[in-house]
Amino acid sequence: DGRNNYLAAVVMEDAQSGFAFVDITTGEFRAAQFEGSRDRQGVRDEISRVAPVELLIPEYMSDSVHVSATTNLSFLPDWKFEETVCYQALCDHFEVNTMDGFGVGEQPLAVRAAGAIINYLKVTEPASLKLLTGLTTYSGDEFMQLDAVSRQNLELTQTIRYGQVGGSLLGVLNCTITSMGGRLLRQWINQPLLDVEAINERLEGVAVAHEDGMLRGGLREALSPLGDLERLVNRVMGGSAGPSALVGIRTVLKELPRLVRLLDGHTSVREGSWLQSVAADIELSPELVSVLQRAIVDEPPAKLDKPGTIRSGWSSELDEVVSASRDAREWIAGLERTERKRSGIKNLKVRYNKIFGYF
Repeated sequence: DGRNNYLAAVVMEDAQSGFAFVDITTGEFRAAQFEGSRDRQGVRDEISRVAPVELLIPEYMSDSVHVSATTNLSFLPDWKFEETVCYQALCDHFEVNTMDGFGVGEQPLAVRAAGAIINYLKVTEPASLKLLTGLTTYSGDEFMQLDAVSRQNLELTQTIRYGQVGGSLLGVLNCTITSMGGRLLRQWINQPLLDVEAINERLEGVAVAHEDGMLRGGLREALSPLGDLERLVNRVMGGSAGPSALVGIRTVLKELPRLVRLLDGHTSVREGSWLQSVAADIELSPELVSVLQRAIVDEPPAKLDKPGTIRSGWSSELDEVVSASRDAREWIAGLERTERKRSGIKNLKVRYNKIFGYF
């Protein structure tokens, strides 16, 4: 829950490299292009940072990429990384005529890596494609570049000796309440900021929470009932959400106003600060909360193969079906009495078998 499962793709040509990665459970989809022979190592370090579960590479690069034992390499035919094929795949997926609006118009290798992922998902996980609603580009210059050896020696996310989170920097700092927070903290530790203004904004947020124990306690209490909204929403978009996912979304949406009030109205949170901007970015959906509250029972079954998910009164047609199903035995007994009277056959019986059904 506290980490992403990434599918990534890399392509290297001459002095350029393209890299893209996606998490189909959260909808995160990012791509970058690295220029110059020096950045050949940069893209390798980026693969180490992202630590994808699966990495797509063209067959001509079979001897060029070395990854950790936890990453599965999938070799694809070279033509699947051709620029025209990949560019068209991205345009078709996002229903646009050009990719300039996504920031990859002038990054052909980033396009090739991202497009290869889209075409691969069309074959392996087609339902997940509707979860990918955007592509974000980034630059290696935005964050401190750390090579694989440095990451290992610094024990950022796991220890050298046992490969465990406990004892690493992440293990020390991770007091997050939600799965979303755990993943975000891991990303922040793996990508140290270089922009001074962004660093100071983040530090101010930390300082406010550190100095104001009442605010910190209130925020933690407000966050504790929140489920993994990122993944719950993507289950809905992918058509795989069960009753428990809808209840999870309802719980989160019901608790969000409390979180916004804490951030937006507390004296410790400065006007125009980063924390207040977080509150402003939270969209409350009272209409959706109302629908979920009126439609879904408090404790529905885990799956839809059992009745009892929809509240009585939400759908008159469904209520009739449920009533008929619940009272089937009584209805059959009533049918038997009715038919005896109508036919005059006193020993008429209603029977059932697997061949004829009821007769």
